[in-house]
Amino acid sequence: MPPSYKPYGNPVPSYIPSEWTAGDRNEATFKYPIKPYWTQWHTASKAVGGVTERAYGVGDLVYEHGEYDDGTSHDMFWVVAAQDLEGYTLSVLIAQEQKVGLRYTLREEGGVTHFARETIYHKDSVYGAKARAEFGEASKVSVGNLEKQITGLLEKEYSSVPTFGASWQQ
Repeated sequence: MPPSYKPYGNPVPSYIPSEWTAGDRNEATFKYPIKPYWTQWHTASKAVGGVTERAYGVGDLVYEHGEYDDGTSHDMFWVVAAQDLEGYTLSVLIAQEQKVGLRYTLREEGGVTHFARETIYHKDSVYGAKARAEFGEASKVSVGNLEKQITGLLEKEYSSVPTFGASWQQ
């Protein structure tokens, strides 16, 4: 059963509140708009549930089961705590029990999609410096995996459409 959601502060899209600290930030740019395939790109995620196949909305719940390189596992319930769709997509997901958050930003510009995944930590987070460094490295690898996967899928998708000569357009 997911924990009840009580926000820690008020994650505002334009900044990180004073009780939260920025951790790692990893970015990728795609030639096309994207749809993530979570467990196929994130190195620690082994199963997800809840809202994974549509755009997030405030209050949505995502469940994640993951395993780390050292063999330990985790079960996290992420709640979408903030959403901003003004010219880009920004979602802030909070795992209340662990006091850690993720901020995803997707922005389309000039025919490409810019993606950023940022980990944020509440001042009372259960994760120390060593865990944060490991999460940062896993995030970097995972965003690289996402970039390769989405770019490959989209290139395959676009190259599978036949091109037609000028006579087709008449």
